[in-house]
Amino acid sequence: MAADPATLPRRRLLGGLGAAGALGAAAVLGGLGACAQAGVPTTATADSPPPANLSGRGASARTTAPTTTRSATRPTDTDAATPAPSPAPADTPAPAEAPADTLPWPDPQPLGDGLWLWPGSGGEADARNGGRTAHAAFIVGPDGVLVIDSGSAWRHGQALLQAVRRTTDRPLRGLWLSQARQEFVFGAAALQDAGVPVLMGRRAARLMAARCEGCLRALRREAGPWWMAGTRVVRPDRLLDDEPGQQASTGLPDIGRPLRLLRLGHASAPGDLVLHDPASGWLLAGGVVEHRRIPDIQDADLAGWQTALQDLLRRSESGGGGGGGSDIGTERIRAIVPAHGPPGPAAPMLRAQQDYLSALDARARALARDGVALSAVADAATLAGQADWDQVDTIHRRNASILLLRHERALLRE
Repeated sequence: MAADPATLPRRRLLGGLGAAGALGAAAVLGGLGACAQAGVPTTATADSPPPANLSGRGASARTTAPTTTRSATRPTDTDAATPAPSPAPADTPAPAEAPADTLPWPDPQPLGDGLWLWPGSGGEADARNGGRTAHAAFIVGPDGVLVIDSGSAWRHGQALLQAVRRTTDRPLRGLWLSQARQEFVFGAAALQDAGVPVLMGRRAARLMAARCEGCLRALRREAGPWWMAGTRVVRPDRLLDDEPGQQASTGLPDIGRPLRLLRLGHASAPGDLVLHDPASGWLLAGGVVEHRRIPDIQDADLAGWQTALQDLLRRSESGGGGGGGSDIGTERIRAIVPAHGPPGPAAPMLRAQQDYLSALDARARALARDGVALSAVADAATLAGQADWDQVDTIHRRNASILLLRHERALLRE
């Protein structure tokens, strides 16, 4: 089908920008700013105060952030394609005391069978939560503990470390960072400083090294000096294989219970990995699955993401899986810890996300064929089924702009 001649000049301009330029155009023209493309929110205020205590119960305990930054460590499994991030700049001196009108630290919530949730706040990153919007978790085995994701600041990682140590006296064997997103990675420095090895998939580590220094600079300005004191981009101590079909071991530390990394390929981001705990049936999904929150498509391969979600859905219903390009396996997935939103039964969560991605894609394709202006697409792409989801006014609008540009480029090739 030929593109509408009336819309060709605009399409040719945007189509010639390339992938990075088109994504930047989507963010800027959508009114969200370039920082949104790096995963940094644009609505946080720099003068909001950080949290007052660690316990969530009014205790006076505080995390003491380091006053100097520590050099990023080199992975034991080296990867020449993964550049070392530059040293973090010296921190602005942090206030000695945190104001008291911010969010308290959460207590770990037991999900059963040694799996604990350290819940995120949800919503947008701001100076009340320091960007700790997403969940972290930890799994306690007979021989140790594996932590999954770490929050958005050194203080988050330190508070998470203390929460684990209040829960169990078993040794921390490792921290796995599921994706290169600010709400997952910036607390890792505190655990690495405490001697906990940091693990990450190869492609996620490359993405973190390529862009997270920029995210961190913006987050320092927006969250304020108390929150971000001591925060830096780490270099993982161990890189994990993330290609579907590889027969290598998981690379995860041995905590005395079986854990399975599922390699999904390029779904929500390049080299997606999720973690299945067969003993409990829970899947720790990182950014691959959201619950009642708009999923962010900026790094996604939409077809690959739908394939991965369908494979996970098959395993949630019958224990079968492994179709498409993913490496799913056969153990049944009963429930999911998403990146944001309440954990719960797997199948309804997966179907809801599939429905959103399908509806968004169909709507953006139709708008592209109708020649709708990029400046109007966010309002024109409203979807009734997700009107009450978290971030519908921010991430959904950016998603619609990104997909419109993708479909316009596809029309030019027809």
